[in-house]
Amino acid sequence: MSAQDWLVMARADALRRGLDPLAPLLDGLATSIQALRDATTQMDADGAERGAGAADDAERKAGAAVGANGKPEGAVGPSAPSGIADLAARLARGKVKAERLVEDCLAVIAARQPELNAFITVTADEALAAAREADREAAAGRTRGPLHGIPLSLKDLIDQAGVPTTAASRVRVTHRAEADAPVTVRLRAAGAVFVGKTNLHEFAFGTTSEDSGFGAARHPLDSGRSPGGSSGGSAIAVATGMSVASIGTDTGGSIRIPAAACGIVGLKPAWGEVPAGGVVPLSRQLDHVGPMTRTVADAWLLYDVMRGFESGGARPGAPASCAGLRVGVPRG
Repeated sequence: MSAQDWLVMARADALRRGLDPLAPLLDGLATSIQALRDATTQMDADGAERGAGAADDAERKAGAAVGANGKPEGAVGPSAPSGIADLAARLARGKVKAERLVEDCLAVIAARQPELNAFITVTADEALAAAREADREAAAGRTRGPLHGIPLSLKDLIDQAGVPTTAASRVRVTHRAEADAPVTVRLRAAGAVFVGKTNLHEFAFGTTSEDSGFGAARHPLDSGRSPGGSSGGSAIAVATGMSVASIGTDTGGSIRIPAAACGIVGLKPAWGEVPAGGVVPLSRQLDHVGPMTRTVADAWLLYDVMRGFESGGARPGAPASCAGLRVGVPRG
């Protein structure tokens, strides 16, 4: 029985019992209840409108608004819903263009690099050329692999042919890599597009990314704080959407620390799983190369490529469902 129905019955009962003075009180209660219901209905409607507006705004930010020049203005930022596998599938179907993804990343770099100093070298021309080639290949029904057209960045310890590898030290500013590092070869073969080389703690010898020959890298949420290190620039790039993912190195926490500090996923593979050749060493027996991504699924996909599965390596098990999983927590 609703409150309104009860009030109607109570009023009739009061009148039958000769309690006439109660009738106006019950009428007032009925009017108040209706007013509250009307107000609640209006608040729900207003909330739905705000929610729809927020959803539309989020979609505009994550997608691409088309400007007067006909080019997309949106950015592939950290709030974008698409993971690497989804982006690659959309690229293969022609639903999104690699050139647009690279343009979005470069736009974020241009806007936030002065504040955050995430990159040492930005390879805009090379990235755009590679993205256009990836689009032509996709249009012809050819894709190179699971990273086809995906914009990545490399920590500036890792060789990329024709691009300086500085290790964030001014003593290496004239060093230009003659060839891709083996891990770069694997990523490129899988279709990756490289937008630049990221900042780090000089020679990877530290965990703050503040001691760099090219200036300190700064946390994406508070530029007065450290992003962690030594792969700080890579963590910033992923967290802000300067690249869809990045490749870092880890000797004593250099992937894991900045990933935790910046709220992303960082994976340190087992030693030797990913080749460390063509990477400026800190400790050859302890150096690891690994992915830095927005999601665990993206880290798994990059790890799969980096360890050379496509070249015949053993594939890790597919992600399993957590349905029915019980976790025990010791207490006391």
